[in-house]
Formats: sequence, structure tokens, C-alpha cells
Amino acid sequence: MAYGEVANTADAYKWSIRKIAEAFKMGRDTVSKKIALSGVLPSGSKNGHPVYAIHEIAPFLFKEDDAINPGDEDFDPEKLPTKERKEWYEGTLKRDEVLQIQGTLVKAEESRAEMAEMVKTLVSAFACLPDDLERICNLDGRGVEHVQQVIDSVRNKAADKLDELDVRICDCDKAGCNGTGESA
Repeated sequence: MAYGEVANTADAYKWSIRKIAEAFKMGRDTVSKKIALSGVLPSGSKNGHPVYAIHEIAPFLFKEDDAINPGDEDFDPEKLPTKERKEWYEGTLKRDEVLQIQGTLVKAEESRAEMAEMVKTLVSAFACLPDDLERICNLDGRGVEHVQQVIDSVRNKAADKLDELDVRICDCDKAGCNGTGESA
């Protein structure tokens, strides 16, 4: 446009992504993402670049993205924008610190150590039980054999449950969880 020409006022409010980003102090990627999510089509082009009617696109620039609910089954904090992801992890750490202080959350290694101590005590008691029943209660060989079979069965079931628990604890170590084996 030459000096002194009057610009077409209809084009004055058709802006490129760069101009929109500059005017609203946003990144071009952010503006592009919001335009794509809005479904607003370009109202023309200038110098080979799409331009958008500012009155059509402005409402979408400040609209919150679809609500992200951490309670959703498919929630993934890694999909959050950088600042929100950082805030989410910091909030999770603070929550865990409070739960540890309250005594409602223990570290996985502490849980494993307590569980190991409990299992050692039970295994030791189970190991002595058939002999004690035979010696102290005069239980015959068939009875002792039956008790040993029951103990072996219970021990195997307990070992299977401990393996399941350890897998859940390991998953929590990797992903973070609320102490019940479920993701927080």
C-alpha cells in the first residue's frame, strides 16, 4: 500500500497468527493450538499466510482448554502444559509430605521392610507348628501331615498375594499413587 492510501477497514481486524500472538502476549504455538481447537476458519490470507477475523477468534483465545480432571482414568500429567505439569507435581509432593506427617502414607521401602518382618514372624511360627502339635498335643502322624498341608497351602497363597502387592507397590513407585495401589 502506498503512502497516503486509506486502508480497507474490513482488513484492519483480520490478523495473522503472529500478530494475534504479539497483541495478546501469547506464543504462536499456543495461538495456533487454540485456533485449531476453535474450529474457526481463516477469513482470508495476506502474503500467503492465513488471517483470522479477530472478533471470531478472540473468544477462543481466553477460553480454558477442556477441563482436565486428575480423577479421570486416562489422566496423564505429562500431557499438561509445562507450568501446570510442574504445579501438579509440586502439589502431589506437598500432599504426600502431609500424608506422611499424618502417618497415613509410608514410603514403599518402609512398607516392604515391615511386610518382610511380619512374613518372617509368620513363617517361623508356621515352621514350628507341626512339631509343637505333635510333641505337646500328641497329634498323630496323619494329623501332623494334614496340618503341614494346610500350612503349605496358606504359605503359597500368602506368597502369591505378596507378589501382587509388591507389583502394585512397584507400580506406585513409578507412577505415584494414593497409598491404596491405585493411581492418585
